[in-house]
Amino acid sequence: MKAKGEILKLFVIKNLADGMDEERPILTAEYILYENPDFLLIGMGATSAENFILENPQLAGIKALRNKNIIKTDSCSLMRGSPGIIDEMSKLYSEMKKLINSSIFR
Repeated sequence: MKAKGEILKLFVIKNLADGMDEERPILTAEYILYENPDFLLIGMGATSAENFILENPQLAGIKALRNKNIIKTDSCSLMRGSPGIIDEMSKLYSEMKKLINSSIFR
């Protein structure tokens, strides 16, 4: 399974990085502002959703941060074909299910 977005495709989630050529793209704040996503998945380098919000004040206006729709994932587990991938997919599914049942999807 490729690192970039394959897991998200299983959940039918639009990945902002799909249109990028890099194997492991880094999304800029400008690009995230432009896309204005309903939610964000954060992984490597992010310690928590709360810290991500504090460390990225330039993103305060996007829907995901305004509504605190941020999911911290273990992206290492999601990108490697190992037994841990199933556990991490299950966690991601549970978190996504909470968002789907929230007001942003009604």
